[in-house]
Amino acid sequence: RLKTGFAFVGILEQWDLSICLFNKIFGIPRCHAAQLEDTRPTDNTTLKPTDYDVSELGDWRDDDDEIYDLATKLFETKLL
Repeated sequence: RLKTGFAFVGILEQWDLSICLFNKIFGIPRCHAAQLEDTRPTDNTTLKPTDYDVSELGDWRDDDDEIYDLATKLFETKLL
């Protein structure tokens, strides 16, 4: 579904490039500085770690890595 169900796939770690690619795909002539701003900054000094007991999960693993790898490949293909 990731290959056919989405008009655009961006990568968070490449935010600026994702925004500019989005603009290109949807016909927006150029990137605007306002699109690249962090409009919801996080104060990392107040974050507290949360401990989770994941022992109940056993060997269960979700497909996030596979989906992320495919999304990254699709993203990189669109850059070409």
